[in-house]
Amino acid sequence: MWVRLRNDTEFNFDVVSFATKDLGFGPLPAGAFSGFQEVGDIYSIENGYAEAGEMRFYGMVFDHLGDEFRGVGYHTYDVFVDVGHPDYYLSGFDGAVFLAESY
Repeated sequence: MWVRLRNDTEFNFDVVSFATKDLGFGPLPAGAFSGFQEVGDIYSIENGYAEAGEMRFYGMVFDHLGDEFRGVGYHTYDVFVDVGHPDYYLSGFDGAVFLAESY
């Protein structure tokens, strides 16, 4: 399957990355779309991070389908953040980054 990201924040991201797949999207300005990248199955993309200048956000794909994989095709995920999210803020990050499939 192929995935692209849409930056649904006011931040201009230097990078949005998924460590489990060694994928990097960016730079990704506020409101912009990335290009499509082949990712294999979406279920195994679990954690990721985003950087905007000195700010770092850590989080995950928001809409797993349990034990099922996303279907073959092209998918767009919206990137959004929760600045100061307590679980991540206390861990040394500036908040949480989440992705949710939009279409």
